[in-house]
Amino acid sequence: MEAHLVDSLALPDPWPHPLAVHGTSIFLGRPAPDTNSAPELEAWSLPQTGKWAKLGGAQLRLPAQTLATFGDLLAAQNYQEVQLFNASEPSMLTLIGSGGPDGCLRFNLENADGAVARGLWLPLGFFGVHRVGLINPNPASPP
Repeated sequence: MEAHLVDSLALPDPWPHPLAVHGTSIFLGRPAPDTNSAPELEAWSLPQTGKWAKLGGAQLRLPAQTLATFGDLLAAQNYQEVQLFNASEPSMLTLIGSGGPDGCLRFNLENADGAVARGLWLPLGFFGVHRVGLINPNPASPP
C-alpha cells in the first residue's frame, strides 16, 4: 500500500478554522486576516487536475466556530448565532437565514436538523427547540 500527496491547502493560523465536507465540496471557515477584513466561508473542490480549486465564498458576520451540512443547507455557527447558506451550488453560496436563541442558551449543531426549504431547528436541552428561519421563506408570487 502506498500514499501520495496530491495537493495541500493550508488552514488559517488563527483560530477558528472549521471544515465541513459535503459531496465533492469542502467548506472552510476563515477568520478575518486583519481588522479591515471580514471572516469568510469558502467552498473548495479537488478536481481531476489534483490541485485544489476555490469554487466561491461568502462573507460572515463573525468567524464560524462550527460548520455543518443538512442536505444542501450549510450552517455556520459562531458563539451567538447561526448563518444559513444554500450550498446546492457551492460556487454561489447564498445566505438564506440567520439567528439564534435569545439569552445565554448554549447550543451546538451536533443534534440539529434542517433543510433549505424549512430552516434549521436547534435543540436547547431543557429549554426546548429554537428555529432559525429563512430570510424570505414564501416569496411573493407574480400576479
